[in-house]
Amino acid sequence: MLKKKEKSFRTIFIGVVVEVGLALSFIVAGAIVTLLPYILSGK
Repeated sequence: MLKKKEKSFRTIFIGVVVEVGLALSFIVAGAIVTLLPYILSGK
């Protein structure tokens, strides 16, 4: 029972990490798209 609970906790943890990674990648992509015109016009 303890092993099963540990496995489910690990699965939840991996799911949270994946969700956070996706959210961060979306934020970074949005920031790049927003800042790209400024960077290009700056050069």
